[in-house]
Amino acid sequence: MAAQSRQAKATRDLRKEEKAEADVEEAITQLYVIKQRAREHPQNHQEVGEWE
Repeated sequence: MAAQSRQAKATRDLRKEEKAEADVEEAITQLYVIKQRAREHPQNHQEVGEWE
């Protein structure tokens, strides 16, 4: 019974880690899109420099 409980916890932990990694990848993608749009349509050239 204890082994089954540990396995279930390990499975939950793995799913949480996979979701966290996916969330990080999505955030990076969104930041990249924002950076590209800022470069294409700069409102303030100083702001674009801050991205780099």
